[in-house]
Amino acid sequence: MVDTDKTLSGLSWFKANQSSYPNSTKIADLESGFKGKVQAFEKALKAAGAKITVSTTKRNKARAAIMHHAWMVANKKTKPKDVPKIDGVKINWDHGDDAKSIKAAKDMIGKSGFNIAFKPSLTSRHIQGKAIDWTITWTKELKILGKDGKEVTITTSPKNGTNKDLHKVGKGYGVVKLVTDPPHWSTDGK
Repeated sequence: MVDTDKTLSGLSWFKANQSSYPNSTKIADLESGFKGKVQAFEKALKAAGAKITVSTTKRNKARAAIMHHAWMVANKKTKPKDVPKIDGVKINWDHGDDAKSIKAAKDMIGKSGFNIAFKPSLTSRHIQGKAIDWTITWTKELKILGKDGKEVTITTSPKNGTNKDLHKVGKGYGVVKLVTDPPHWSTDGK
């Protein structure tokens, strides 16, 4: 018999509990060394007229574990019964039937849930406070000051955070782009 306990994983669990494990969207919450680099780069971006929306800075460790294990179950990399306990989190991954458990995990990582594009890490730079997910856009050419104080004019497309010329400017500030993940920048591009 399936446990009808409210701790069963799935979209209902996500909606009822995910806010208990919030990520930060504040640059001030980043690790101090990285925070200063991000603030300097952000200042240059804003002065150049770029628009910035921060989606995640420091990630809650429990949230990262929930996301990771939901992805692992959904992608059949871990059996629901084998998911380890997560400190401070009441969640039951095993619905008594692997197909139901997998569907529940898929719902959690889907668009109505965490909306996960890549396998979440248990040792993410976000957990360490050394990464930021932000959307950067501009409309015309971007004239931005590099860390060395020299103006860099970016005329190439796209006019967003995936622009390779912008990546070079960011790297000068110590904010390195992870090319495979559109909003992700970190201390080392990981």
